[in-house]
Amino acid sequence: MNLEINHLCKKHGMQNLFAGLSLSTKARVLGLVGPSGSGKSSLLRMIAGLSMPDSGTIHVEGNKVPQREGKELQSHRKSLGIVFQSYNLFPHLSAIKNIMLPLEVAHGLKEQDAYERASELLERFQLLDHANKRTSQLSGGQSQRVAILRALAHKPGLLLLDEPTSALDPVMTSEVLDLLFELKEEGTSFILVSHHLPFLSKIAEEMVFMAGGEIVEHSSTNTFFTNPSNPEVKSYLKTVLKYKQTLNIYN
Repeated sequence: MNLEINHLCKKHGMQNLFAGLSLSTKARVLGLVGPSGSGKSSLLRMIAGLSMPDSGTIHVEGNKVPQREGKELQSHRKSLGIVFQSYNLFPHLSAIKNIMLPLEVAHGLKEQDAYERASELLERFQLLDHANKRTSQLSGGQSQRVAILRALAHKPGLLLLDEPTSALDPVMTSEVLDLLFELKEEGTSFILVSHHLPFLSKIAEEMVFMAGGEIVEHSSTNTFFTNPSNPEVKSYLKTVLKYKQTLNIYN
């Protein structure tokens, strides 16, 4: 991944959402954390071209993200895979049809080619037995994994994930995290917004901490978790991870 963000500004009403935010990274997996309301999801939406900045630029793999509607912006959106907190699966379609539909409608694949691609993904990630189930017949973990496979099906250059495990119980969360580990091993690049810090400590190459619409800290994952420079980051980690060593469940 090659991401360059320069002097990003965005107002929401009278409030500054971003006031000159900049970021440069070539990490394959970037973890994005911070308190609620810090701007993490808004930043993902701007990278995806779903929300436009008032000023500043974003470049993904050397290509500037267009800041107005049109064919270039549509092309940028199609080059990414996006997974939000809710699964956003079509409830009247089966798991395999949910993966096939964007391939046919947005990416122009023929039905048979879309079917083969969806089947390949479902089989590779142990979901083929659930291919013909509707969303209501899938568990939360299965639904979220299907949503991730749908985002991957067109082979995007970058995957954006916004709290993909926030609504899942621990078992379902584990299913989704296992899938993300497999994707990393296959070379997939992604930006992951998550409060699941032990997981991020193992999968991310770099970490970004946001607060108040600003990047407070950006460092290697090891430095972030062992020797953060910012007092706010130290306090955040101490609060969120205070039971990890006692429970010893992530080692």
